[in-house]
Amino acid sequence: MSASFVLFILVVAYRIAPGFLPAGSMDVLLNFSPISAIALCGAVYFRGHSRWALPLSSILLSDLILNAFVYDVPLFGAEMLVRYFAIGAVSILGTVVCKYCSRPLQSPALLLSSALGSFIFYITTNTAAWATNPQYSPGLEGLIQALTIGIPGYPSTLWFYRQTIFGDLAFTALVTASVWVANFRVARQPQKQLLAVS
Repeated sequence: MSASFVLFILVVAYRIAPGFLPAGSMDVLLNFSPISAIALCGAVYFRGHSRWALPLSSILLSDLILNAFVYDVPLFGAEMLVRYFAIGAVSILGTVVCKYCSRPLQSPALLLSSALGSFIFYITTNTAAWATNPQYSPGLEGLIQALTIGIPGYPSTLWFYRQTIFGDLAFTALVTASVWVANFRVARQPQKQLLAVS
C-alpha cells in the first residue's frame, strides 16, 4: 500500500470523524483540518497527479460522506466549489515553493505559505458566504460581518480563521517533519550497510 493512499485514508477519516461523534464533543477541532497542509505539502513532496489528486479527492470524498450521513444536505453544492478553488490555490502556493525555493528554505517557506493559504481560504470562503447567504446584508456592512462575527448563533468567523491557521500550521509542520525524518533515515541507510560490510 502506497504512502499517499494511507495518507488519503487518514485525512478522510480525520475530517469525517467529528461528524459521527456526539454533538459538541469535538467542537475544538472545527476547521482544524489537514486538507490545506496536504494540498500545500503534496505539491512539494508528491510527484505526478497525486500532488493535485490527493487533496482534492480527500475533500471531495469527505464532503460526500458528511453531506450524505451527517449534514443531511444535497451531495453537491455550489459552496463546495469555493472550497475546492481555495484548496487549488493552496496547491499552487506549494508548486511555487517547490519551484523557487531551495531545500534549506523550503520548510520556512512552507510555513509562511501555510499561513497565506489559511488567509486565502478564509477570505475566499467567507466572501462567498457573504455573496450567497441571505443572512448577510449585501453591502460593505454584510461583508464585514461575514469576515468577523459571522452568523449569530455560531462561533465567529475569526474563531474559525484562528482554527484554520492553527490546523494548517500544525499539519504542515507535521508533514514537513515526517518527510525530513524519512529522508534522514534513508540517507543513513547506505552508511549502515557500508558499516556492516566492513
